[in-house]
Amino acid sequence: MPSFDTAVFVPDRGIYAFAGDSVWRYTRGRRVVDVGYPRPITAEFPGVFARDVDAALLHPDGDLYLFRGPEHLRYDLARSRPRMGFPRPYANDWPGVFPNGIDAALTWGPDVIYLFSGDSYTSFSPVAGQARRGFPKAIVGNWPGLSGGPLRAAMTLDGQGRLLVADDRYQAYDHDGRAIRYEGDLPVIDRPVGRESENGFGGMNGEGALATDQLAPAAPSAPSPPPSAPSQPERWIADTYDLQKAGLRPCARRVQVA
Repeated sequence: MPSFDTAVFVPDRGIYAFAGDSVWRYTRGRRVVDVGYPRPITAEFPGVFARDVDAALLHPDGDLYLFRGPEHLRYDLARSRPRMGFPRPYANDWPGVFPNGIDAALTWGPDVIYLFSGDSYTSFSPVAGQARRGFPKAIVGNWPGLSGGPLRAAMTLDGQGRLLVADDRYQAYDHDGRAIRYEGDLPVIDRPVGRESENGFGGMNGEGALATDQLAPAAPSAPSPPPSAPSQPERWIADTYDLQKAGLRPCARRVQVA
């Protein structure tokens, strides 16, 4: 079974993990894949890319956005069909965003979307319809607990937590942008990243960027050697996400997803 390409959390549905031409779903309260999954991506989301989804994003407008190469697709979840005119190149719809492909995407707030490519990320304003000034920036130094890219997935979870997944580890953040680490089984939130900004998201400056000069680096625990075989999507979910409590599960080892 292949490792997953990307993942996204859809409220009232659960976590979707995409791999090749298939999708796995995990609903709240279950640590194993839902009955009937995996299934073809196009069976779950008719009319979308048939395989190899690079990034998935639940947009503030309520639609699911899927990215593959230089194209993207806007999917109407309520009607279970793509919006008219999609798929199409994303360059005109996302000006200032990486032109050659996106590794992961994350909605942080109503007017803040982060998109990641390689070792860099950019901040996009849906209201202004363009990337913010001063971007792209390096992941290192701006996202505590991560040593760089590329990212495999980025998700806003139930309860407004955030999860970023690289090839050998993941990092959680609370809704105010503070890194979450674990001491034993207890979650520990590092000191705040700054005062509340005008947009209501702590740790965000006026340009919508994380206040990097006030970020406290996360202190990751020493990982044990990765497993000999790649994790399957359902094992990654079970090892990192507590579906019963809708929160992150302590993980003493690196998460092998590649």
